[in-house]
Amino acid sequence: MVVIGFSVRVVAACVGRPGLALVELSVVEQRYRAVLAVLAGATVTVVAAQLAVSRQTVSGRKSRYEASGLAGLADRSHRPRARLW
Repeated sequence: MVVIGFSVRVVAACVGRPGLALVELSVVEQRYRAVLAVLAGATVTVVAAQLAVSRQTVSGRKSRYEASGLAGLADRSHRPRARLW
């Protein structure tokens, strides 16, 4: 079983709870960690279940990473490329 490890940055301390902090992990970092887990040998199904996304999502991200590197993991526009009418 492969567990996805995340490195995180501290953003702000939680109010009233010393020692606890909110953390932020960018979307690209999350996607990159998922791709690394699959490339390290975890199955797409296991990684998808751990992240609560579909297998198709993980497979698509892996394919885009292999084609374009980290730039392939960034958000893409949902805007149509051309007018349809």
